[in-house]
Amino acid sequence: MVYIENSKANMYIYTKLDLDRIELSMKNLEENCYKNLVKFVLQEYLGTIMLDKVDSDTIKECIKLNIADKKLELFGDLDYEKVKILADFGIDYLSLGALTHSVKSFDLSLLVE
Repeated sequence: MVYIENSKANMYIYTKLDLDRIELSMKNLEENCYKNLVKFVLQEYLGTIMLDKVDSDTIKECIKLNIADKKLELFGDLDYEKVKILADFGIDYLSLGALTHSVKSFDLSLLVE
């Protein structure tokens, strides 16, 4: 995964690195200059835009800005109730940590004679 922090890094990645696909992880629209990235710099190479702990308004804005129709993945602080609400937003992937974080284990033994 490549984390992009500023426009110089964006241009370096775009022109110098031989990458098949770039994944962009962001927490808000300003953090990674999202608007410029998706619209101009990395449309061809950007594979997945991963939205980390963003609110509903930011999700809707990201969907509107996703003019290159890239895959959107939402993760961070998701639970079953939030997934039900977000299911109709148009997100391609939801990473739900609750599936693995809250697993209740038990020990089962079967003795056969």
